[in-house]
Amino acid sequence: MAKKKRRIREEPKESYEFTPAEFDEREFILKELFETKVFFIVILFGVLAGVQWALFYRLGNYMWIVGLLVCILLISQMKKILEILGIRVEMMQGKSMAGNYVMFMLLATGVSILLINAPFL
Repeated sequence: MAKKKRRIREEPKESYEFTPAEFDEREFILKELFETKVFFIVILFGVLAGVQWALFYRLGNYMWIVGLLVCILLISQMKKILEILGIRVEMMQGKSMAGNYVMFMLLATGVSILLINAPFL
């Protein structure tokens, strides 16, 4: 028996052309400057919270817990505090605010540890 020849058909290839979205450089720069200003404000609050935490630590045995609770309260109310300062928090991305919260807690912890140790006793 003879076999039938297979005929290979070449299907037309789909053409895909990438068109990048419009990029507004001015808007990007303004947004980054805004997020940087908020970041520096959070750094300032973190240092101040660390100082108050160390002062509570100096008051007595378990008063450091009160300082920690004040720091946690500040983190929970950070958006309201920033709104009081005239900052439009709704413009911030969630990841950026999460980074601000983490930086606040790390700075408060670091400053309080520095202040309760040897040179500052």
